Amino acid sequence: MSAKDRIRSWKGEVCKVCGQPSPFGYDVPDELWRRVVPEEFHKGGIVCIGCFDWFAWRKGINYLPDLGELYYAGRGDDATTEFVAKGAGA
Repeated sequence: MSAKDRIRSWKGEVCKVCGQPSPFGYDVPDELWRRVVPEEFHKGGIVCIGCFDWFAWRKGINYLPDLGELYYAGRGDDATTEFVAKGAGA
């Protein structure tokens, strides 16, 4: 299956910034999300973890201590895989 076919068949969320499927979910405090994500993407905005990470890097914000969850739910079923963020010394 080509990348275009996968995007066309995607039933999940799509990033409002890059327009790509967003199979990774994540949880950060609302205040942090609003500080990191540019205001133009606040309304109804699904922002993928890749774009969120890029915005945070550009603003010099380390969000890892506040990352509550990072999980993969890209298969479109009820199966998810949760990841744990660890600091550089862990």
